[in-house]
Amino acid sequence: MNKELKKIRIDYEFTQKDIAEKVFGISKSSYCKKEKGITKFTVNEIKKAKDFFKLTDDEVVKIFLT
Repeated sequence: MNKELKKIRIDYEFTQKDIAEKVFGISKSSYCKKEKGITKFTVNEIKKAKDFFKLTDDEVVKIFLT
């Protein structure tokens, strides 16, 4: 499970549906699989999250690449 991404989502008061549609442009079910670690985020999705949440490179590594 991607606890860091879930924490960010909750801090922004987004539902899974909100973040799926507004940030990633994917369905809620696809996002849920990614947040749970069942499927991986694409490079493009990681870039979208970095831009939307104004993440540093270190944060991106911690959230998406560990």
